[in-house]
Amino acid sequence: GAQAVQAVYRDLGLADYDDARVEEVVFANGSRDLPAGHPKIVAEAAASIEAKQLTVFDVIAALHRTGFTEEAEAITTLTRERLRG
Repeated sequence: GAQAVQAVYRDLGLADYDDARVEEVVFANGSRDLPAGHPKIVAEAAASIEAKQLTVFDVIAALHRTGFTEEAEAITTLTRERLRG
């Protein structure tokens, strides 16, 4: 889960969360439990996603490239079902 997100963010050049930050997020009960991080990182990632016109297919490809094949297949199945209606 969290390591897959970290890998996708890194692969797509959106952000480089270190392992300590990923662990903090995994064990937090909510955003109030997290220590202050880079305040603009989410907004910058969102702007980058828009600028690069990234899609779910880019995420799936990034998951495959970074070795998260099972997660990539799960998102592929979810996307296929969503497109069917």
